[in-house]
Amino acid sequence: MNRAVTLLTTVLLVSMPLSGPAQEQSAEAEKPAPEEQRKLSGAERKALEDEAYAAAAAEYNEQVEDELDRVECKNERVTGSRQKQRVCKTVREWDEEKAATQRMLRKRGRASSSPSEGGGLGDPR
Repeated sequence: MNRAVTLLTTVLLVSMPLSGPAQEQSAEAEKPAPEEQRKLSGAERKALEDEAYAAAAAEYNEQVEDELDRVECKNERVTGSRQKQRVCKTVREWDEEKAATQRMLRKRGRASSSPSEGGGLGDPR
């Protein structure tokens, strides 16, 4: 696990309230009446989760000196689904992933562009 993800996870865990006897008593006192309680919809839960990740990433980014170590979160499509998933990585990791993808596509392009192997843009005549 890389350093940024570890620190981001730590920030998220530290920002979460601890449960204990004192916490449970104060939590019970702060609970809304049953008629005020309601379940969050999936979209509301996801929005709250995204806000928490954004806040943790912003807090982490304030502590980082090197621009390449800053965390950026993006919504990426999940293969085989219309849903998107929030992915957080450092700028350096995003750049490395982009470069690796470009290398792979260039390599594939060269391998499949020779007409003898059935690739290329069409009939070589």
